[in-house]
Amino acid sequence: MNIVLARTKRGYSQEYMAEKLSIGQKAYWKLEKGHTKLSVERLKKITLILDLNISTLLE
Repeated sequence: MNIVLARTKRGYSQEYMAEKLSIGQKAYWKLEKGHTKLSVERLKKITLILDLNISTLLE
């Protein structure tokens, strides 16, 4: 499952995710599009927000 699918399934906007991650919406957009590298720490935060296991996102 990818981040976009998981986010939209929960009805979360990019703005909501960016706020929860303490980054700008444009920075979050770049994360979703793969334009910036995703750190392990940020990946952990995303999985907590989306209530997913890391392995689910990495599949």
